Amino acid sequence: MIENDRNDFSEIMKILSVNSGRNLDITDLEIWFKLLSRWSLQDIKRASFRHMEESKYMPTMHDFINHIEGTKENNAEIEASNQLDLIIKSISKYGAYQAVLFADPHTQSVLKDLGGWIAICRKTNDEMMWFRKDFLTSYQRHRINNMKCFEVSKSILGKTDDYKLIGVTSNENMKRILAIQNRNKSGGFVGDLCNEALNNTLMKRVK
Repeated sequence: MIENDRNDFSEIMKILSVNSGRNLDITDLEIWFKLLSRWSLQDIKRASFRHMEESKYMPTMHDFINHIEGTKENNAEIEASNQLDLIIKSISKYGAYQAVLFADPHTQSVLKDLGGWIAICRKTNDEMMWFRKDFLTSYQRHRINNMKCFEVSKSILGKTDDYKLIGVTSNENMKRILAIQNRNKSGGFVGDLCNEALNNTLMKRVK
């Protein structure tokens, strides 16, 4: 949470105190805010309502940890399995020659860390068995810890901040663009040639 969340946080804690029949003073609220500040306000709100459904007592720190971290772990495990199914289907559907953009930024980052789209598409059956395990483990860690996802600033490849997992065709076109740029530093017809190469770069958005 951030400082601007303090008022909303206080309201949530007051609701919890009414539910448990316990009064909280300003000092209590300050202590709770510091203890729970590592989580987002939405995490605290969901955990609080979930606790009130299960108990009439004021939640302890242990209760908050169970409600928030336990839920994140369960959700991450389910979503990791869903994303892995999507990856396997995309490998069959698009193959290594097309660039892909998965809607889930955690999937994009984990796939990049595990070697990139081309390398993953070319794995043998035995290698895919290990890839499945590595992806599930990495994705869950990535999501639970809310790790920073891979970001790419606007560039010639996109006019967008989306990060594409580059396929073979995209890779060859990228080399072609760089070669054109190196030969024609002054510009001129470079833009048309680059646009032609970019138009030949296929990207599939995967949701």
